[in-house]
Amino acid sequence: GNITLKRGVTQSFDLIDWLKKVENGVIERANVSITLQDENHQEVLKWNLFEAWPCKWTGPDLKASADEMAIETLEICIERLETQKV
Repeated sequence: GNITLKRGVTQSFDLIDWLKKVENGVIERANVSITLQDENHQEVLKWNLFEAWPCKWTGPDLKASADEMAIETLEICIERLETQKV
């Protein structure tokens, strides 16, 4: 299955490096976790993705006159998903 993430643009070099490897034809699978935090930054829920790799990335639509946040979309292919309450 696939997981789709949408976020504002950041300087996450680990994520950028992972995407560049895929662009260069190197599919590097990894076990990754996505966490949901409460207003005190405490983890409340975790999604563990197994054998994951980025399979599609859509960059932000940058418009000089727009007052909107630049959003990018990342689709991650996964072999298995596990949900964990923290």
